[in-house]
Amino acid sequence: MLAALDQAQAEQKAGESQLAPLNGQIELARAHQSAADKQAAQDQAEIDSLRRSISANARQRYETRGLDLQRLLNARSLSDVWATAAESRLVADRSQRLLERLQSIQSRDKNSRSTARTELNKLLIQRSTLLDRLTRVKQKIDALKASLHGASDKVAALHGFNNGSGVVGGLVESDAGGWVPTSALANTTGAPGQCTWYAEQLWYLISDPNSPSVMGDGADVAPNLSKATGRPIQLEPEPGAIVSWERPLLDPYHGHVAYMAAVERSADGQVVSYTVWEMNYVGPFRVDTRQIPWSGTNPQIVFLAPPQPIDPIAEEAALKH
Repeated sequence: MLAALDQAQAEQKAGESQLAPLNGQIELARAHQSAADKQAAQDQAEIDSLRRSISANARQRYETRGLDLQRLLNARSLSDVWATAAESRLVADRSQRLLERLQSIQSRDKNSRSTARTELNKLLIQRSTLLDRLTRVKQKIDALKASLHGASDKVAALHGFNNGSGVVGGLVESDAGGWVPTSALANTTGAPGQCTWYAEQLWYLISDPNSPSVMGDGADVAPNLSKATGRPIQLEPEPGAIVSWERPLLDPYHGHVAYMAAVERSADGQVVSYTVWEMNYVGPFRVDTRQIPWSGTNPQIVFLAPPQPIDPIAEEAALKH
């Protein structure tokens, strides 16, 4: 659990380090948008002038069209014809240049404002996504700290031992675990105060709400759920899994079952330890959080993974809210 807290705090620190540069980029993008809007406002005066000139040219062409025709009819030489046509062409060319200038300014302003707006929106979405992620990480950190609250200095777990084929006990980190309702869910069968009662609540609440009901002692829960769901038993931990210690581990008559809160891994992805929430490891009705060092697979410690990958700590925090 401590490793999970360190990892969450590192993730929070990394996210917060991204926030300040992102805010700077957003302010720069807003400045670009403001400059584009200002340029468009300044260009509006030229656009209005161009429109008036285009309108005046169009009116001039309309008014002189008949006169040009008359001049062509009255032309006494080819040079008179060319002169009349040239004047008409000059007016048309000027109108075309004015129109092209108008369209160029409008296109430039539109593209500048659109580019600035798109860039700003993209950065705002990035910041919103980052803030959402930081909120979830903070909730996870708060939940981890709550689980660790009141824990004394780590000591060897009660009943912990190593039988030569993998650590069975571990370190009791806290006298608190994941939240469950005070009344048992309808599709759970564990007796109150026992490991089965608590682990089944968490399994149904967080990992698999559609899971079939199962019966059995702690040693039987994961194998029975595997048969009922058709999903295979695993020998390595996974967040959200249910884990059974088969007889005679932890209890020679009943075994034990717990819920997998987190899996701690090394930088190269190897399992280092796993953390469980459980009841009746210390005693009946006693809930605890326990971190168990990983020393390899043990055929008497079996795991059933959830149907989909989940983050139990975040899910449990959401349940309490």
